[in-house]
Amino acid sequence: MAARLNRRHSELVLARIKTSQLVNRLQDNALGKIELDPVAAANARFLVERTLAKAESIKQLDVRLSWADLIAGASES
Repeated sequence: MAARLNRRHSELVLARIKTSQLVNRLQDNALGKIELDPVAAANARFLVERTLAKAESIKQLDVRLSWADLIAGASES
């Protein structure tokens, strides 16, 4: 099998799937489809906020790395 270009890709995809499941549970609770106790709802909100914060910091890091790659490539030519 070919090597992955981005080894963290599968970790990111897994985190996105887990986050979307938590969001769906919170949404179902808000719409009255399921009943979550307050502790479960607070835990789900905390995990969603934490995951979104990590995703945002990873995006910022990727942008910084891309700019660094562009600048390094320009200086090499």
